[in-house]
Amino acid sequence: MGSERRKALPFKAKMPDIANISRLLNELPACFRVTLQGKFGHILDLLSVDVQTPAITALAQFYDPPLRSFLFQDFQLTPTLEEFDRLLGFSMKGRTPYNRIGQVPEVEMLALALCIPISDALANWKKRENLFGFWRAYLEEEEAERLFVIHHWDALANILALLIYGLVLFPTHEEIPLKSTSPEPVPVSLEEVEELRAMVAKLGKEKDDLQSELYKETRKNMILKRKSNQRKELLEESRKKNKIEQDLKERVLECLDQADSGLGSLRDELAKAKRDGQKWKRWWDLATKQKKEVREELEA
Repeated sequence: MGSERRKALPFKAKMPDIANISRLLNELPACFRVTLQGKFGHILDLLSVDVQTPAITALAQFYDPPLRSFLFQDFQLTPTLEEFDRLLGFSMKGRTPYNRIGQVPEVEMLALALCIPISDALANWKKRENLFGFWRAYLEEEEAERLFVIHHWDALANILALLIYGLVLFPTHEEIPLKSTSPEPVPVSLEEVEELRAMVAKLGKEKDDLQSELYKETRKNMILKRKSNQRKELLEESRKKNKIEQDLKERVLECLDQADSGLGSLRDELAKAKRDGQKWKRWWDLATKQKKEVREELEA
């Protein structure tokens, strides 16, 4: 590969306008997100990615459209289906990859998938240079709003996925050069490689720092959760002890009431026995006196 310095491409990355999509998503119910994730993976996460446009602008200098990969002096960077699987959480297992790139899809099939009347789809099917498709405003402001009103979540998920793929994941921009010639090696300078390496190293360090902070916060949350569970257990144990003590107190009071009632009965019986004893004592004294008188009479 030659070492000559190639001319920089006049390309500047731009952030897509996703305000309308974000607004519509905020108005949708939570079950819709589950439906969208089940069909298309984590594509909603693409709307919240912190995009660094300088990094994309620098990386675009190494992109080769015919090969659909990034060519560097010593290696070739080509995303694989497995990498897209991990990034989007969209497993390709049991699915057939799309193999009709470059072919214009049939409007009727798109209308059926997006739940758009065929007459409306044909009326809004436009051509711009070599590209065919629907205008973004038509999908966002008309069809998405219509499906939202009638609660047709499945078709609305297809339209939002189409918008996210077209605006965020695979955008088409006029400033991107589309060469049709055979691929040629792209020479890059050492300064460009070092600049890209420095940027990658910086991003890697930021990622490590964020992961470290996430680990620390996760550990703190685990400790707080453990302490909270321990406090809950102590509180529950204290409640159980209080309940046991309360039950014991109630039983003691009940026993005391029963004992007091029994003592009252014993007092009554004792008083009765005392009265009976006094009565029998009087009878005994009377009988003794009569016996003495009888003895004296007999002796006389």
